[in-house]
Amino acid sequence: MTDTMQIAHIRAAIPIAGSRLSGAKLKRVALALALLASVSAASDYGRYYWTAGRYLVSTDDAYVDAHSALISPKISGYVSDVSVNDNEFVKAGQVIAHIDPRDYQTAVDEARANVSAAQATIATLNEQIAQQGLIVEQARQTAASDQAALVYSQQDFRRYTDLEHTGYGTVQVPSKHRPI
Repeated sequence: MTDTMQIAHIRAAIPIAGSRLSGAKLKRVALALALLASVSAASDYGRYYWTAGRYLVSTDDAYVDAHSALISPKISGYVSDVSVNDNEFVKAGQVIAHIDPRDYQTAVDEARANVSAAQATIATLNEQIAQQGLIVEQARQTAASDQAALVYSQQDFRRYTDLEHTGYGTVQVPSKHRPI
C-alpha cells in the first residue's frame, strides 16, 4: 500500500473527538432540556397564578369571594398619584393615593384673603366711627357757636328795642327796607 492510502485508512479509523454524539447521550441532553423547560414553565405559571390567576373566575356557575375593604377619603378631589398596584397588600394607615392639593390651597388662599379683607373693613369702620365722633363734636361746637350768636342777637334786640322806646337810639332800618 502506498503511503497516501495508509494515511487515509488511519484517518477513517480514528473518530474525531466531539464531532458526533451517541444516541443515548443525545436522548439524555434532550430530556434534560425538556425537564428544564418544564420546570421553568411551571414556576412561571405558578407565579402568575399566585399573583393574579387565582382571582380570576372562568365558569358560569362560580361565585366570587373577595376580601375587600371600602376606601373613603375624608375629602374629595382629583387623585394625583396612586402608590399601590393591583392586588398588592396594604396595611391600615398606609397611604395608597394622593389627592391633588391645588384646589384646597386655592380655597385656603381665598379664605386668607377674605380674612384680610374683613380685617381691612373692620379697620375702615373703626376709622369711620372715630371720624363720626369728630363730626359730632364739630356739630356740638357749631351748635354752641350758634347758641352764642342767638343769645347775642337776642341781647342786641332787647338793647335796641329799649333804646328805641326811650328815644336815645336811632331807628335802624335794614338795607333792603331803606328807601332809595
